[in-house]
Amino acid sequence: KDRLIAMQCRVIFFVPKPGQPDQSLAAPWDKLYRRAFLEKNHLRFPERLKVLEDMSFNFHVFGRAERIGYLHRRLYHYIFLTQSITHAYRADRHAEDCRVYRHLRRCIEEQERRERPGDASAWQRHRRKLTMALYGRMGKSTAVEIKSLALAAIDRMKEKRA
Repeated sequence: KDRLIAMQCRVIFFVPKPGQPDQSLAAPWDKLYRRAFLEKNHLRFPERLKVLEDMSFNFHVFGRAERIGYLHRRLYHYIFLTQSITHAYRADRHAEDCRVYRHLRRCIEEQERRERPGDASAWQRHRRKLTMALYGRMGKSTAVEIKSLALAAIDRMKEKRA
C-alpha cells in the first residue's frame, strides 16, 4: 500500500531531480487501464472539472488499485508545445484549480474512510504524504498562473509598442 500511496502522490505533484525526465503520473495518455477494473470501481473522468481532470482520474485509479505494472521503456515521444491549450492563459484557471483541490481533498478523505479501519497509524502517514503532495501541486499551479499572467502582460506591452 505504501508504494500505491507514493504513486498517488506522484500523480498530484512530482518534481524531477536535475537531469531526470519528468515522470509525473498525472496524464492518462501513457497508461493502459483494464476496462473491467474501471467499470468495477466506477472510475470515470470527473465531468464537472474543467482542468486537471486527467490528474484527478489517475488519483482515483491509483487509490483503487491493488497492484500496478510498469514497463520501464519509452514507447512514445511527447512534444511540449508552449502555445498549447494546456499552457494558455485562462481567466478562470485559479477558480478551476481551487475546485480541483477541493475535489482531491474530498477524495483523500473518502479514501481514508474506506481504508483506515485496518491501520489508523499507517493512514496518518498516508494522509500526511497525500496532503503535502496536494500543497505542492497548489504551489506549482500558482507559479504557473503567475508566469501566464506575466507573459500575457509582456505580450500586451509588445502590442502597444507595435
